[in-house]
Amino acid sequence: KAAALLARRRAMAEVKAFMVDIIVDLGKFIEGLLALPLIGAMTAITQQREALYASGAMKAKGVVGGGSSGGASGVAIEYDAAARLAFKAAGGKGSFDAFKVQYEYESSFMCAAKAAKRFGTGNKMLAIEYDAAARLAFAADSSATDYAAFKEKYEKEAVKVASDKKKARDSK
Repeated sequence: KAAALLARRRAMAEVKAFMVDIIVDLGKFIEGLLALPLIGAMTAITQQREALYASGAMKAKGVVGGGSSGGASGVAIEYDAAARLAFKAAGGKGSFDAFKVQYEYESSFMCAAKAAKRFGTGNKMLAIEYDAAARLAFAADSSATDYAAFKEKYEKEAVKVASDKKKARDSK
């Protein structure tokens, strides 16, 4: 009896494995059937796109911005198009050439600042010379005539003011 029971269990295991294989294969077959409409739709879209390219419908109709044609695409954008748009948005008053110079300067500054932030580097456009404060104070003082002497006195006074502030802050 034990041998017959063991043989029956083996046969059931083989039947079970066979059924699992059939179910897996059936699932793949159904999956393939479900994919047929999608494949057909993609083929139709591809053929439609190729027909549009072949007919020339996908080519650029003309030049944007009134400049000369640009490269293979047939689309050209003037070099100062962004500045012209900004000029119009700002009201369009005054000289466009003066506005363009300022716009390019500010745009370059902004791009440099963003790149410095993105790459974690210092922004050379934001660099301040060591003696910038002394230069500004010298320019504001109408009685000063010798910059070197003024700078030396200014730096001594600035150091004294800073150290006095630190002492006052530390004593609190």
